[in-house]
Amino acid sequence: MVFFKNFHYIAFIKITRMIDNFKLFSKIQPMDIHLPAKPEKKAVSRFPLLIVAGVSGLIAFLFFVMATMDLRRIENVLIDMLEKQGLHQVEHFGEYALYGYRELVNADGGMPGVDRVLPLEEGHISIQEQLVTDLVDLARDVDLMERTLSAFTEETAAMLAENWNVTDILFFDPDGELVIGRSPFPARLMSYAQRLLSGRAGVSLRLFKGPYVMENGGYVGIRRPDGRGAVFICLEGESLRFWAWKTALARAAEEIQWRRGLVYFGVFDDTGAILTETGDASGLDPAAAIAVFEQSSLKKNDGPKHFTAIIRDGNLEMAALLDVLPAPRSIAVLALSMDESAVVLGESRRHIVISTLLMIMIGLLAMGVLYGMQNRHVNKVTDMTEQLNKARRLQSLGRLGAGMAHEIRNPLNSISMAAQRLSREYPVTGEKKVGYDRITEVIDIETRRLNSLVDDFLTLSSSGNLRLQMHTIKEIVSRVVFLLQPEAGDAGIRIEVSERGTDREILIDPDRMEQALLNIIRNAFDAMPKGGHIRIDSYYGKDAVSLRITDDGTGIAQEDLDSIFDPSFTTRDKGVGLGLAIAHEIVTAHDGEIRVESRQNQGTTFEIIIPVKQSHS
Repeated sequence: MVFFKNFHYIAFIKITRMIDNFKLFSKIQPMDIHLPAKPEKKAVSRFPLLIVAGVSGLIAFLFFVMATMDLRRIENVLIDMLEKQGLHQVEHFGEYALYGYRELVNADGGMPGVDRVLPLEEGHISIQEQLVTDLVDLARDVDLMERTLSAFTEETAAMLAENWNVTDILFFDPDGELVIGRSPFPARLMSYAQRLLSGRAGVSLRLFKGPYVMENGGYVGIRRPDGRGAVFICLEGESLRFWAWKTALARAAEEIQWRRGLVYFGVFDDTGAILTETGDASGLDPAAAIAVFEQSSLKKNDGPKHFTAIIRDGNLEMAALLDVLPAPRSIAVLALSMDESAVVLGESRRHIVISTLLMIMIGLLAMGVLYGMQNRHVNKVTDMTEQLNKARRLQSLGRLGAGMAHEIRNPLNSISMAAQRLSREYPVTGEKKVGYDRITEVIDIETRRLNSLVDDFLTLSSSGNLRLQMHTIKEIVSRVVFLLQPEAGDAGIRIEVSERGTDREILIDPDRMEQALLNIIRNAFDAMPKGGHIRIDSYYGKDAVSLRITDDGTGIAQEDLDSIFDPSFTTRDKGVGLGLAIAHEIVTAHDGEIRVESRQNQGTTFEIIIPVKQSHS
């Protein structure tokens, strides 16, 4: 009897020390046993986002710079087109003016047989009549100036003659005496003057020989009002050809239909004096024309080879050399409107701004997409790391449990055998029998409980070793419900089973899967101490089988959801929390997944998803 007492005491002390060591181990943090710690959710690094933002900004900046350079190229192309248009205008103007000049001047023996470029319309005067009109108007202007000015001398007449590019200005009194002007004058001019002074004619001229002006020059005279005498404008050959050119220029400017966009067109001589103009001349500087003329070659050219151009007040102002043989060399100044070019450039600028903003938006969108992808990647890596650490912890605990199971079972067996022998071989009678029987019963119950705990550790350590066979989920669920029905009835819990889809055999370890379901449903029992309802839904899909175990118990706190499958986690006073850990390892060994949804005081749903496998791989 003393031997059994000492034996019980020694076995009890040994088992107690083993369990205390295990509890101490279960409290050790993963870092203490050199395992990776459970990773925390980390914020996504901003460095890659800054790189994407920088690259997007750089691309947008480069696009803006290139677009701005293209805009400048477009502007230069438009300006070049306007310059070519202006030169084209000058060339056509020179051709029309040259034809008119050749109608007046017998250059190179004339041009017989050439048709008129611009045929006269009804009511138009000929170019010869235009030349006469211009010179007669000049003589009347001189007469008006002489009557208006207080002192009109020969010096005044000489200055006017030089400014207007005529040879001489002559004034005769009613008696035929030369009052103002240089003498001697042509003798034939006197006979024309007498006709004017006698009143037989109001205008007298000698300019043409046939349709052309006289090579040696001529003159135009008018009778002054109130019989005060006559005024003559004398022109030598060069002066007369100058006025023929000026008249041809005026006729060309008047009769040519200019293209749209032409604001002003004018022609100047080498002194800066204007020969003809049309349009709005405000803001134009004849000095620019003289500068072009001074910079141009002294050689004769066939077209406007020399020109300058500036942009001012929304117009392109050009000065080009109007150099056409045999006419005198002149300077053409024109202004072309840039309104249409401004419209094109404005549209291009808007397109650049819109495209740049679009690229920035695309860059921001790419940043958002990259941020989301990176965030998902980081979370996935974190979850995988967490699962790996959990698997390592389970593996370590499994190895520890397997080792302890063998050490614990020997004293457990000894205690169980000793308890049985005590009951059989050393019965107790009398008043102590009830207490004696109660003690031996407690020893038997607790040894079975410890043995069950050992079995749990062995199951955890070997959960990855499956004996796969073709089996149906329906049979497993039915067997589990049958086994738990008495326990559920005692606890006031009702179990309901529902199925959807066509059940079929899949490759599975039925014993292991049964153990997983038992652990999950028993965990639901613990969450319903006052009874409740459990629903098991089976769904048979094409590629997977889904089992949903839903209870209306106390639920799981949100902060505990990530830890419920840890072997050392439990919220109960008794037990070490291996049930859900074993279930998780069994499902994972089947390449499956366990999902948990829970709300406190509303219930919990465990969903087991097992992929369908028709045969051994």
